[in-house]
Amino acid sequence: MSLELAAQDPINLITPFDEDTICNYHPTFAWSILGSPVFSNERDYYQIVVVALNEGQNASAGILSNTPLLRVDHLTSTQQFYPYDAPALEDGKSYAWQVQKVENNQVVSTSEAWKFTLCTPPVLSPVYHKLKYGWDGVYYELQNGTLYFELKEPYKENSLTYSLYNSKNEKVSSVVKQKTNDYEPAITNAKKTGVNKYALTLNESLPIGIYRLEVVDAKRNKYEIHFNVQ
Repeated sequence: MSLELAAQDPINLITPFDEDTICNYHPTFAWSILGSPVFSNERDYYQIVVVALNEGQNASAGILSNTPLLRVDHLTSTQQFYPYDAPALEDGKSYAWQVQKVENNQVVSTSEAWKFTLCTPPVLSPVYHKLKYGWDGVYYELQNGTLYFELKEPYKENSLTYSLYNSKNEKVSSVVKQKTNDYEPAITNAKKTGVNKYALTLNESLPIGIYRLEVVDAKRNKYEIHFNVQ
């Protein structure tokens, strides 16, 4: 069964707006059709098409030439949710969508082709926890699976001396790398005089529990930081 209009039926897109930037991986597409559709036969219906756009490509060109990410035919309403089982929409990428009228399995009229872009999540600067002598009584939380910490070394340059322990006081394998800034990848575990920033990235298979990181400075002063793995 399909849709048919008794009179002329311009298709007007509503949302997502043309040239809009959205932060929803599963948007609802909405449009309007002039007139009241009635059901007719399997060869006449409305369909929605969504395509990914290439760099610099406009919406109309993309609809005409690109392989659809989503095509839903025999629509029975003027809304369509982007399904969870469709190819994932990607951060920062642009897409085009269009609603089309089909008669005898041929596209006979269309809406405009509109473009939308999926937003790019902001890059959040990590919070570095300052190491203190002994334990300060606080259990810190990881940030995206990483423990960020800061050590002030007043004495001399060398490599960082550290150990990671689980709640049973068993040593756990780990790698600490120095961060030169908040946005570039961590590179080494070097230590210079002054403030040093580090990132401890944990193995995803590490069991849930409380862990203790011990760090020793050039004068053998011991620092501790305790944190949760959830």
